[in-house]
Amino acid sequence: MAVESYDPCPCGSDKKFKFCCQPIAEELAAIERLAADHQPKQVLLATEKLESQHRTNRIVLRNNFRAHMALGQIEEARRVVDDYLSAHPDDAIANYFDIKWSLYFSGWEGTRPLMEQNLLKMRAQQPKLARELLLDVFQMLMQANLFMAARRYLLDGLMWSTSQEEFDAALSVFRKLNSAADIPFPFRCNYDLQTLPENQPNRNEFEEAWGFAEARNWTTAAQRFEALAEKDPHQPVLSRNAGLCYAWSGDLVASSELLGQAADDLPDFEAAVGLETLAQLLEMELPDQQVPLRFMRYRITGISKLLTKLTDCPRLIRQEVPEQVQEQTVRVSGLFALLSQDVPTEGQADAKHLPRILGQILVLDENQPQSEPAELQINARSPEFSDADRDFVLQLAEGLVDLTPAENWGEVKSASSISKDRAAVNFECVYGQGLKQSELFKLRIAFASHVAYEVWPQTSLSALDGVTPQKAARNQDAHLPVCAAINVMSTFAEEVGFPVDVDALRKQLGLPAVQPCTVTDPKEIASLPVTDVVRLPFAELSADALINAFPMVGSSNQTHAFRRMIQVMYDRKIFPPELSLTKFCQIAHAQAAKVLDLDDAMLWIQRGRAAIPNDKERFQWQIQWDFDEMFHSAMSGNINRLTEMLRVFAREYFPRIAELKDQVWALLEAERIDSREIMSIMNGTDFSLVGAASGAAASGGLWTPDSAEAAPGGGKLWVPGQE
Repeated sequence: MAVESYDPCPCGSDKKFKFCCQPIAEELAAIERLAADHQPKQVLLATEKLESQHRTNRIVLRNNFRAHMALGQIEEARRVVDDYLSAHPDDAIANYFDIKWSLYFSGWEGTRPLMEQNLLKMRAQQPKLARELLLDVFQMLMQANLFMAARRYLLDGLMWSTSQEEFDAALSVFRKLNSAADIPFPFRCNYDLQTLPENQPNRNEFEEAWGFAEARNWTTAAQRFEALAEKDPHQPVLSRNAGLCYAWSGDLVASSELLGQAADDLPDFEAAVGLETLAQLLEMELPDQQVPLRFMRYRITGISKLLTKLTDCPRLIRQEVPEQVQEQTVRVSGLFALLSQDVPTEGQADAKHLPRILGQILVLDENQPQSEPAELQINARSPEFSDADRDFVLQLAEGLVDLTPAENWGEVKSASSISKDRAAVNFECVYGQGLKQSELFKLRIAFASHVAYEVWPQTSLSALDGVTPQKAARNQDAHLPVCAAINVMSTFAEEVGFPVDVDALRKQLGLPAVQPCTVTDPKEIASLPVTDVVRLPFAELSADALINAFPMVGSSNQTHAFRRMIQVMYDRKIFPPELSLTKFCQIAHAQAAKVLDLDDAMLWIQRGRAAIPNDKERFQWQIQWDFDEMFHSAMSGNINRLTEMLRVFAREYFPRIAELKDQVWALLEAERIDSREIMSIMNGTDFSLVGAASGAAASGGLWTPDSAEAAPGGGKLWVPGQE
């Protein structure tokens, strides 16, 4: 250790090196070299020699703990942590080890008190370790679907970064979280505690509760706010703050109850809908709101024959094995989706009667080194999966499956479940065989529209006490929970890429239209939840306010709101400074294409093409817009325009960028376009442009020359043998 005698000791004891670790400096340096070389057994042997006289030495304890963990010696590692804390209760690294051990072996319930008690103290002593811990906790909370708590810890991890590199890495994760369609939209928003209005009682107690929140002791802060809410039961700031703090602590029961209470007391209807939406989403994750799913496993023989039977069955669809499954095991031979009915044949697809996915079938190879036999697994994906569905699969495998009762074989307890209201509305289906890309897109939107606007309103929901949205909406007192239920359902649809028009559905059910959120200062926008930002009256906002709101709305996946905003900005000629006009039009075009508004998509193509800047990127933008128009022509079935665009590509782009041809081929194949004229263009000879005789004008307006030498360019086409 290159430390001077009177320097602070590197172990962190606050003593001088001479009076702390210097007598055993060489031994400690040797231990740390062994640890750096990943030799945990040797580390333990080396520390044993020091433990009799130096068992409380911090460096000895740290290396002991890490070595035991590396060797999987869990109880021994726990003993080291207890010894460390006993000798040095205020040591940040001791507390770090305590929390890390709990994260692995006690779950969030065991870890939460330790985090809340020690996090700020750890940050003061060891900021890097504190930040590392925040990111570990974030991962655990995400796996537990505690999204509000996960986001809160990630936000601190972002703000507590100790370098630009750490900040950029955390920001990247934060941005992905903000746009993740599989996380309900309200959970992707920032929420701040609200201050108590003037002239309200209990201000001192309120400040104390606020102080616990600033110390990241969310549970105590929540309890203090809740106690105040009991004293003043109709002050929504108190119940709202309590609900948010409980949500950040990961307490679903208390947070859903208190946020629902705050929603009932809020005078602003849309703000109340926002809190009630959070309350319903949190409540959905509670155990009593879950429907258990089923899991079965059977020993099998004759894998090849079984795979053939499963592949040939019209109620099964073979699927690609996800990467995460491949990483977990190399035994997967086949993955199939079990459908509620046969896959529609070409030409029979009907959006209202498509087969839904009920479960997944997994075929696993045997693993001889581990004595694991080949097996068939059945995972229910829907509560509608029945004994009849199980028997259907087993009959397919008849003669190849062993049904002999045995422990851990047959139907076994499943750890999977699904919330009642999520299970009641199924956006997962199979669209049919041999569909063109345009047919698939249209059918997907038609099916999602059918589920959202026709099936869901007639579905009994747990959040509405078993009443359907259509019936509940007739009761004015139920408008709040029904509007929140619409928001919840729209999060299910977003997972499959379908943007529900909340305004349209409210109107359909006779509910009040969405009321705009107002701000007076553009700087306020950054502090608003995105659920409020998407309600801003875009036409009334200042230029600065629009520019501040643009990235927030754009990353929210709220397509209908974003399209409204884009149109307002284009009409008023207000564009974010970092975007060129043609890039802005490209974003607008993508939003229109997402909902298959082909007329609007074509309008943005025209606007974007007219705004191409005259700089080094001009050629790339020309290709981009021409390809977008080609795609639009294929989707709309405009073969004449598609043919014209192909001629442009064949003449202008293919010779310069060869890989473009592969992209165009992929588009034509997806739309199953194989007309003779188009194929001739793609194969390099567009005969429609060739005149009947040499020197004649072709139908395409080009001249065919008398010889190859006379065809230097300028739109002239030479065909061999034309003389």
